Amino acid sequence: MLSTEIPWSGTATAREELRLLLRERAILYEGPEQPVLGRDGASAPWMFYSWGISLTANGARLAAECFLERLRGFESTQIATFGYTGMPLLSACVLLGGGRYTGLCIREKRKAYGSCRHIEGNIDRTRPVVVLDDSLSSGTSMRKAIQALEEEGLQVEGGVALVYFPYRGGAERALGLGYRVEWIFDVWKDLEMPRPVYTPGFRRASPERWGSQKIADGLHPAVAARRVAEIYLDCGEVPLPPASFDPPVDGRGGVYVSFREPASEKRLAREGFWHFDAADADPCRDLVLATVKTLRLAEVPIPRERLDGLKIAVSFLGPLERIQPRQLDYWRHGIVVHSRAWPTKVGGALPNTQVFTHELEQYRHARFTNADLTLFEPHDLYRHEVAKYVEPGAGWLPFGATEDEGDWTRDDAVGRRLTARVRELLAAAISGEAAAGTPVEDDLVPAPVYAAGVTLYHRGVGGCMLSWSGSLDDCLARATRGALNDRRFGERLTGVAAGEIDLVVSILHDREWVGNLPTANVARKLRLGLDSLAVQQGDRCALFLPSVATDYNWTKEKVVAELMRKAGIAGPPCYWATFRTAVWVGPHDGPARRLWFGFPVRGERSRNAEEIRADVALLADYLLRSRGPDGLPEYEYLPIEGRRTREGTAARVVHALAALDEAGRFLKDADLSSAAREGLRFCAAHLGGPAGDTLELPGLGSGPMATATLLEALAASGDATLLPPAAPLAARLLGLFRPDGRIAERLTGPADHDFLPGAVLLALALYWEATSEPLTGEHSERLDRAFAWYRRRFRMLQPWGMVGWQTRAWAAVHRLTRNPEHAAFVFEAADWSLDWQHERTGAFITDLHSAGPSFHTAFLIEGITDAWALARELGEGRRAAVYERSWQEAVRFLDQLVIRPEDTFCMADAARAVGGVRSSRANSDVRIDFVSHTLLALLEGARLSRKETPS
Repeated sequence: MLSTEIPWSGTATAREELRLLLRERAILYEGPEQPVLGRDGASAPWMFYSWGISLTANGARLAAECFLERLRGFESTQIATFGYTGMPLLSACVLLGGGRYTGLCIREKRKAYGSCRHIEGNIDRTRPVVVLDDSLSSGTSMRKAIQALEEEGLQVEGGVALVYFPYRGGAERALGLGYRVEWIFDVWKDLEMPRPVYTPGFRRASPERWGSQKIADGLHPAVAARRVAEIYLDCGEVPLPPASFDPPVDGRGGVYVSFREPASEKRLAREGFWHFDAADADPCRDLVLATVKTLRLAEVPIPRERLDGLKIAVSFLGPLERIQPRQLDYWRHGIVVHSRAWPTKVGGALPNTQVFTHELEQYRHARFTNADLTLFEPHDLYRHEVAKYVEPGAGWLPFGATEDEGDWTRDDAVGRRLTARVRELLAAAISGEAAAGTPVEDDLVPAPVYAAGVTLYHRGVGGCMLSWSGSLDDCLARATRGALNDRRFGERLTGVAAGEIDLVVSILHDREWVGNLPTANVARKLRLGLDSLAVQQGDRCALFLPSVATDYNWTKEKVVAELMRKAGIAGPPCYWATFRTAVWVGPHDGPARRLWFGFPVRGERSRNAEEIRADVALLADYLLRSRGPDGLPEYEYLPIEGRRTREGTAARVVHALAALDEAGRFLKDADLSSAAREGLRFCAAHLGGPAGDTLELPGLGSGPMATATLLEALAASGDATLLPPAAPLAARLLGLFRPDGRIAERLTGPADHDFLPGAVLLALALYWEATSEPLTGEHSERLDRAFAWYRRRFRMLQPWGMVGWQTRAWAAVHRLTRNPEHAAFVFEAADWSLDWQHERTGAFITDLHSAGPSFHTAFLIEGITDAWALARELGEGRRAAVYERSWQEAVRFLDQLVIRPEDTFCMADAARAVGGVRSSRANSDVRIDFVSHTLLALLEGARLSRKETPS
C-alpha cells in the first residue's frame, strides 16, 4: 500500500470513510499548476475529480461498497456506465458484488472497427440495467447512457451516482421520465463544499481609496458621469461623489452607465449593479462607482482621447420588487433573476429593448443568458422601473427604459391626422388634381423620421411605397402616388374610388445602424412584427415593413433571408439597419386605428354573456364554412396569402368536429351538430386495421392522438349511434398503458409524455362515462399506475403540454372514481399554471409557441374550466372564483386573436377569414385547432358562468 493511501478502518462506516476520502482526494482546486476550467472555458475555483479515489484500492473498494448497498434496492443485475470516469467504479462493483452483477461499458460513439459495438460487454436483454456514474449534474451522461441502452433493446431501471449536484437538471429530467435515480452524496450537504457568498455590487465596485477630486453638486446625472470618466481616465483616481443631482433621481434598485458612438448607436460599454436591499442605495456614490466599473470592464478599452467623441447615458433603477412570472411586464419593467442555489449567479434584462417582443423572451434572457441558471435552479424574480438620463443635446434610441403609455406611437389622434391626409392625397392622385386640405406638420411626429410608407388595399394589397427625404407631408405625397402606381400586385386598384380603398401609413423612426454583421446577429436584433428592416450592398437595397413577418408567418431568420433575396444580394458584405415603425390603418368605412403586429388594436370589451355567445357562434360558423365535400374542415388557412391547406394531422381535424358538435349543443343549433356528426360518421367509416381501430383519413396523418381525439368526440356526442365504433378505439388506447404507468406508443419526444397521455386518459374516462361501463380492477390498476407516474412527472418538470390535457383528464376520471387525490392533482396543476397567467394581458406565458403569447391560452384554459367545474362540485367556492377570474382574463386575451371584420382590410377574401383564430398576436395563420380550442374554451366557461350544465 502506498503511504498516501488512507488505511481501511473497520470501526467507521464505509460511507463516512468514503465521504472523508472524497473531501480530501476528489476535489481539485484551481491554482498556478492546476487550471480548472468550465465547459465555457471560464476558470472555476474547484471541480469534482473522482479519479482521485476511484483509481486507488481503498477508494475503489469504499465506493463499490456504497454503490452495492444502494443497488440492493434495485431489481437489476446488470450495471452500465458511460464514458471513462465510471469504469473503475463499475469494475469494483462487479468484483465485490459476489457474482450478482455483470457490467456494460457504453462508448461515446460506436467503434468504427473491430467489434463495431456501441456497448461493450455481454449484453443480456432479458435483464434490466442500472446506470452508474461518478457524478450527476446536468444529466448529459445519464441521458446518453439510457438512450444507448434502450436503443439496444434493454430495459433501464434507473441510475445511481456517487455525487449529486442539485438543481442542475439531471435528476429532475430522469425522474420526470419515470427512471429511479439515487445518489450517495450531495456535494453541498455531505461533501460540505463552500458555496460562494453574494457580495452587493456596490461593495465589489468600491475602491480601496477614493481620490482627492470631487464631482460638483447639482449636475445632470449623465454630465456627472462624463466628469467621473474624465477624472478617472486622466489620473486613475475615483473621484468623490457629489451631494446631489439635478434632477433628483431614484436609484434604490441600482444604476447602470452606457457609452455609445453617436452616429452608429454602437454600444461600447455598459456596466453597473443592482441593490437587493434598497437601504444600500446612494445614487451619487453609485453613479461614480458604476461609471468607473464600466470603464474598467469595457471589452475594448476607452482611451481618454476617444471619450469626447462618445455619448453617455445613466439608467437609474427603481426599487426591486419580488414577483411571480404573472407580474412580468416587458414594456414597463426591467427584471433581475437571483439564484437561491448559487448566490453569485445574478442576471437582468431591461424593458422595451431590441431583440425581444414579449415577457418570456425577456425572462429567458435574464435567467439563462445573463444569470446562467440551469432549467431547474431555484431563484427569485424581481422587477423594477427604469429612468434613463441622457446627456443634454444627445440623441438616444428609446430602448431599455419604461415605455411611455402616452407615447405618440400609441396616439390614434396622430394616426387619424396621418391617414386623413393620405386619403386627401390619394383622392388628388386618382383625380389628377392638386391635393386639398392642410399639409401635415413636421412636428406632428416628435422623433427623427427616416421615411414614410403608404400601403393601399382593396381586396388584398394593391400597392406599397416608401419615401425618404423632404418634409413629412412631401414624403406622404410621394409615397401615396408611388403606392397608387405600384404594379407589383396587378391592377387591383384600377378604377377603384379613393373612398373604397383601405390605407395604412407607416412612419419609420429611430433608426439603429446594425452594420455589416452575420445574418444570425441581424436576425437577433430584429423585433419581429414591430420593426422595419433594411439592407444595402452597393446600389442594391431593399426594405421590409413590420407587417411582412406577420402576414407571411416568417421567423426572424426567414425575414433576413427573404430581404436579401428581394435586394438581389447573394451574401456579405452587406449593411443593415432597423427602424422602429409606428403604423395606423385608415379603413374606407371606419376610424383610424393603430396597428400592432400588423392587426388593429382593439379596446377592452365588457365580454358579457351575449358577447361570448356571439363569439361562440362566430367561431362555429368558421368551422362550418371550412368544411369540404367530405364533411371535414380544412386544416389551415393563410388569410393574407389566401392559401388553403387540407393536409395535416387527423387529430386536429377531429378536434374541430368535436368542438362544432359542442357548439351545436351549446347554441341549440341542430345544423351545427348535424354537420359535426356527419364528419364524425365519415371518420368512423374510415377506421381501418385488423381491429378497426386505426383512423385512415385521406391526406391526414393519424396516430394514437387521432384515436384518442376521435374516441373523445364519439363519447361526448351523446349520440348512441356513434358509440359502436368507439369500442375498438378504447381497446387500442388501453393497449398503450405500460406496466410502469407510462401511456405511450413510443418513448421519444415530449409529445409522447406530455400531450398524448392526457388525451388518452380523457377519452377513456368519457367513454366509460358514456357507456356506464364500470371500472374493472384491471382498469383501476392502470389508472393508479398512470396517476403516480404523471403526477411525479408534473412535479419534477411542470411541462406545459401536461397542464391542458391532464387537468381535463383527471377531472373526468374523478367523476368515475371520486378519488380525492385525483381532484387534488387537478387543482395542483391548475394552481401552478395561474402563476404564469399574465396579469396585463391574460395570456399564459408558456414555451409552447416561439412567437410568444398564443392560442395555447385557450388550450390551457380548457383545463382551468374543468378545474373550475370540479371546485364548484366539491363546494370550494373561493377556488372556483379564482378559476372563473382566470377564464375571464384568458378570454380577454383570446379576443385579440379572433379575426373580425375590422381585421380583414389586408385580406383578399374577408368573408372567409372572419371567425378564424390566429396562432399568436405576431402571426396571421389560422389552423383549425386554433379555432376549436378557443371555441371550447369560450363555451365551457360560458356554461359555468351561467351555471348551465351540458345537455
